[in-house]
Amino acid sequence: MGYAQKDTASSGFAMLSAQFEAVSANDGSATLADLTIGGYEPYDPVEDEGGTSGSFRIQFLTSSGTMEAQYFWYDDDEKTGWFDKDGNAADDVVLAAAKGLWVRGAGLSMTSAGAVNEDDIVVPTASSGFKAIGNTFPVDVKLSQLAITGYDPYDPVEDEGGTSGSFRVQFLTSSGTMQAQYFWYDDDEKTGWFDKDGNAAGNVTIAAGTGVWVRGGGLSVRIPAPEL
Repeated sequence: MGYAQKDTASSGFAMLSAQFEAVSANDGSATLADLTIGGYEPYDPVEDEGGTSGSFRIQFLTSSGTMEAQYFWYDDDEKTGWFDKDGNAADDVVLAAAKGLWVRGAGLSMTSAGAVNEDDIVVPTASSGFKAIGNTFPVDVKLSQLAITGYDPYDPVEDEGGTSGSFRVQFLTSSGTMQAQYFWYDDDEKTGWFDKDGNAAGNVTIAAGTGVWVRGGGLSVRIPAPEL
């Protein structure tokens, strides 16, 4: 069991992720109920003050970057917990293992609690479009620790197989634009992670509880579980 907190900026978005799996899960998944929001004075029903009404929100993104679903944290005179835009309770919405969450936190904090997933997570990608992928472990992970699969590794004898940058990872700014981009190569020239200028990037880190915007080209990525 464990918990970890991520703070957010007062404006803009951030790609975040749960850092623990639900206690009842065995597949790395969590639910919105495993995420609690802090950084504000909880609602006081006696004084009728404090609380927050939907300023912290989580978006699920489609492969084109549009909003697929959105959920809000409430703690006011009417309700407490997670709700969708129509006011329906959303605490039981499932967050798949390694799911990246596009968060507008309004300066509040998000605490993830649960059990440490002890198994690697394999995330497939579609042949086109993007996918929000999160580091759903309580430790940082370097790009060099990610294993890209789903293709025949380059064979230098036959000079065939491999992949040349079709799997790419983007770090986004608070406005959703690309801040940095890194590519996976396995060809006749190089193997590993590189930036757009060809510089080695294996030491670039995806911090615990954060996420990246991935164009996978139909390949899969394996995220290693922490050594406990």
